[in-house]
Amino acid sequence: HVPFCRSFCTYCGFYSEICSRRETQQVQNRFFGDYADAVCAEIEARRAEIAAARSGSAGQTGISLPDTLYFGGGTPSVLPIDVLKRIVEALGPSDYEEFTVEVNPDDIVSGGVSYAAALRDLGVNRISMGVQSFDDGILRWMNRRHDAAQAREAFRLLRAAGFGNISIDLIFGLSQLSDGLWQETLAEALALRPEHISAYQLSIEDDSALDEMVRDGRYAEASDEQCRRQYDTLCRMLSEAITTRYPIGRCPAAKRSTTAPTGAASLTSASAPAPTPSLFPSPAPASSPPPVPASAPGTARNWHAATPQANCYYGIPSAKPSPSGRPPKRPSCSHSVHPAASRSPCFAGSLPPPPSTPSSPTAPFS
Repeated sequence: HVPFCRSFCTYCGFYSEICSRRETQQVQNRFFGDYADAVCAEIEARRAEIAAARSGSAGQTGISLPDTLYFGGGTPSVLPIDVLKRIVEALGPSDYEEFTVEVNPDDIVSGGVSYAAALRDLGVNRISMGVQSFDDGILRWMNRRHDAAQAREAFRLLRAAGFGNISIDLIFGLSQLSDGLWQETLAEALALRPEHISAYQLSIEDDSALDEMVRDGRYAEASDEQCRRQYDTLCRMLSEAITTRYPIGRCPAAKRSTTAPTGAASLTSASAPAPTPSLFPSPAPASSPPPVPASAPGTARNWHAATPQANCYYGIPSAKPSPSGRPPKRPSCSHSVHPAASRSPCFAGSLPPPPSTPSSPTAPFS
């Protein structure tokens, strides 16, 4: 969990700290440096646990081994490449079957192909991009930093950098989202031909701006009937290529066929409900460590305080103060492996590539 954002989205209730571009580079570097110090220190403290999980000792009990790395947020794409690299190197060999980083379209556009290529050089082989909508009015209401044109351009830049596995997130169930606009949104998403689409119904998260708007009477939730229609539209428009269903966190989801035998479903999300050791060396989330003797610490989920310096494995918080000098914005913990899994219901689908051409037999997209 990377607990930094340039701004807070209207609907978001996850722990994060504002790190605006208006702040000096020195201030931003202190935020990012303190965070990396804490994460790397916790990785070192849990070195034996991580090594046991990755070496195969956890497999002796029938528990599947971790084969994915996921940087969620917050907004991981606000971190400089050197900070991401430091954390990845601290974890050890980066031979992950799937290495995902969540990105904001605005960060990809501002960083350009060079930033996206640097992610690939780091070993990232899957991008999860928070598009949410292709309507500029709805994006403004969400307080997103990008517009529809930037979302399209970010997708193009990621393809240009060589990414062949891109997932985009969409949100439905907003009272101001008409059924017609939702169909247009899905049609535009499908036209991009990403490998994976995750769609989440808007929910009211505690301590979010939307929660306050509802309590103050400034926002009326969409009706159950509207949400159901939009979910049915989602299923109908994506149904042709569905092959198998798989869960994402606490949500039902669906996988769609691809040329690869296993499809393009997120391995992190698909394996979330299985008894897989889940290690979260970062503030806010919970971890499920590999089996250890019952008398040893860490036999249950491990909770982390919501602060950028949360080197608090086994509930021992760091004494280091927040760089912002103020208490955490959201002093709660996340229960979900998938960062967006608290929105429900949700639907995820991996998309089949278009037919290849003789001149470019392996290129999934033109």
